[in-house]
Amino acid sequence: MNIAEALRCGPGIKMAAVGAGGKSSLLFTLSRQIPGKVIVTTTTHFGIEQLSLGDLHFTDADESLIDKIHAAPDDSIIVISGNHAQKERINGPSTENLEKIKSACEEKGYTLLVEADGSRKLPLKTYGENEPVIPAWIDLVVFVVGCSAIGKPLDDEHVFRAGIFAAISETYLGETVQVQAICRILLHPKGGLKHQAAYRRSAVLFNQADQLSQENRNAIELEKDNLLEYHDAVLIASVKPGSEEYKQDIQCYERLAAVILAAGESARLGYPKQLLPYHGVSFLRSTTLKALESGVTQVYVVLGYKAEQMHHEVADLPVTILQNKAWASGQSSSVKLALSEIQSHGRTGGILFLAVDQPFLTTETLKGLITLHASHYGTTIVPVHAGQPGSPVLFDCAHFGQLAAISGDKGGRSILKDIQTTTYTVQDEKELLDIDTMELYQTHIHEMDFPE
Repeated sequence: MNIAEALRCGPGIKMAAVGAGGKSSLLFTLSRQIPGKVIVTTTTHFGIEQLSLGDLHFTDADESLIDKIHAAPDDSIIVISGNHAQKERINGPSTENLEKIKSACEEKGYTLLVEADGSRKLPLKTYGENEPVIPAWIDLVVFVVGCSAIGKPLDDEHVFRAGIFAAISETYLGETVQVQAICRILLHPKGGLKHQAAYRRSAVLFNQADQLSQENRNAIELEKDNLLEYHDAVLIASVKPGSEEYKQDIQCYERLAAVILAAGESARLGYPKQLLPYHGVSFLRSTTLKALESGVTQVYVVLGYKAEQMHHEVADLPVTILQNKAWASGQSSSVKLALSEIQSHGRTGGILFLAVDQPFLTTETLKGLITLHASHYGTTIVPVHAGQPGSPVLFDCAHFGQLAAISGDKGGRSILKDIQTTTYTVQDEKELLDIDTMELYQTHIHEMDFPE
């Protein structure tokens, strides 16, 4: 997976990079990875050397700028600046001309990448009063953090506006820069949350990861859940000039949800499978506990048949309980109910749908599905044993549109043949076994306290 795939950046996106420690490398790497015509510009200044990183360079002083953009080859990278150079820097287009460039990109589907603040080539920064300069129409803002600053002194040699950084992060000048202090900046209204309401998505990129110690990498992973409360993605990577030609080693984290589908009547079994005991715990509660331990951000439980009785099984757990009043119409109604609820609370990278009748499913397998998804964004992850697919399935957000259109009792399985999938191999076939008849229950689970 390359950095464009990890950030879910496709043709036509309008993205801004802010922060320090690799904004230019990120923008020009993306410009080589995203198909089609790409415009790279700035709302502040470019370094003069950046002008040669694209295929073409235009200035907004040219009255025929938009015509030149349209006439350029379809796969070209066009760098657009202003016309005023000073001390190895050149300004960006005027606000009026940037709006014209944006309109041209929207009209033709060009990609627009914007460097939205400066950092004087230091690996870390925080923002002045008028920074960052992010246009209101930006789709995605990427906050770049240079990991080479971690462990270095908090001073003007390593951090741009070190005094402001110290004040916001509640640290002192001269202290060693820690991951926790950086994350406080990323979660502060004067830092990573500044102007957040103005754009649709945000991501944090911990760049220069090749300079991270294992201890500091672990510290970032411990902080990721806090960051994901406010940002849509957290990435750990090393994006360098020329790295667009290969698949980078990238760790990706997005908000993920798990949905326990527990609304059915269990007509074949003749008893609510949700309440079947296994090791003294109901199928429903056991499945929910595994989902909570899997590493997802939020767990939803969809109830329907005898909902009040089922509710008692999970009422004390940190889950969201949804009641599907249309449960008799089939599993698809539960899938769509959960999908609608999850999407109403912001962007989610994927949903793991679990049935309640797989008592041998392990938390390790759930974590394996999630780990595989983190390196295969844009694909849905399907568990298989001996070539046979099963459940649970982790649906990528790229396929939520197809999920919203399903009907009947097959649930999400009905669209698997029509979407991009990746398989996760499960070694023990019992993990994917559905206990949906009394014969199977009595064969595989020897519970003497089965309720009458």
